[in-house]
Amino acid sequence: MVDCALMLIEEYVQEHLDHIHKDSFTHEMIEQLSELLAIQLECHTHEIQNAIKVAHSVAYGRTTLYCPIQENIVEKLQRLEQEHYDQRSEQWYTIRHSLLTASSIYKVIGSEAKRNELICNKCGPVVVHASTHTEGPMHWGVKYEPVSIAYYCHVNQTKIQEYGCITHPMYPFLGASPDGINVLESSPCYGRMLEIKNPYSREITGNPKEEYWIQCQVQMEVCDLDACDFLETSFKEYASIEDFNADGTFQLTSDGKYKGIILHFEVNGEFHYEYAPFHCTQEEYNEWEETTMIQYPNYIKTMYWKLEDEHCTIIPRHKAWFQWFLPSIIEIHDIIQTEKQTNLWENRLPKKKCRITL
Repeated sequence: MVDCALMLIEEYVQEHLDHIHKDSFTHEMIEQLSELLAIQLECHTHEIQNAIKVAHSVAYGRTTLYCPIQENIVEKLQRLEQEHYDQRSEQWYTIRHSLLTASSIYKVIGSEAKRNELICNKCGPVVVHASTHTEGPMHWGVKYEPVSIAYYCHVNQTKIQEYGCITHPMYPFLGASPDGINVLESSPCYGRMLEIKNPYSREITGNPKEEYWIQCQVQMEVCDLDACDFLETSFKEYASIEDFNADGTFQLTSDGKYKGIILHFEVNGEFHYEYAPFHCTQEEYNEWEETTMIQYPNYIKTMYWKLEDEHCTIIPRHKAWFQWFLPSIIEIHDIIQTEKQTNLWENRLPKKKCRITL
């Protein structure tokens, strides 16, 4: 039954390329194929659904449990090393502004409002975000990304390298800034991309949201890699050092979750974080803290965290889906190039609401 389900899944994926990016794709596929197999095999629905779920875990659907075979990794990484711009540098912001980037490209097939938002963003002036705000969901993700990478490297015994902004070799208007790529040749994750999400309040389900799945697909196309580990991590901060010390040991909480420490400094008027070595002992931390405090004299505060929840799933590259998506990307790119010259993009700006006073 599993073999039959696997064949049906592969056919279903090819026939529904225009829908695979949707959050609901896997659920809808299981429901539809369950009904089909129930008629063909005259089995109980729950048995069929279990068979489909097993088959889906090994098939290259929206996600998979098994990484596709990767080839020519050394050559691919050498190309990326030569063609990137450091993340969040002024040059990075400027280059990204001129490109359609993976993180926002889901808007290409979004609502009219989302398409207009993307066009206006690319036609308007470059906005460089200063590193002064330390609150909110966006900053939370930036703050904990290094901890997520350290956790990933620890549990997978691997090494992650950041490559900044990279452009597509065939479509130079298309760019991506992946969170990192596995570069340790001895690791089973070698050559696999890593994309991290640190939800501020959203529940982790293991099912990548539409915009994240599209982001990973475009990043894999830009970098010519065939698999991406999509890691979601949820961190909670302790209110005090007393709460941190009362929960388990220095390294683990009472229920076996990882915990650690971040030091917050001010450097040249901007925030700066230093991260204690992941899973370090009390003695190792004390030595590290002493050295770090000397290096960065403008200390602000210490933050104590625990890894409340995590989930990592493999997103396989779907070249056929990208070919379906590509005409929409090119169309938006052409619109941006035209309207940037004519200033017609200003007509797409949100209309200001007039306040009527009586």
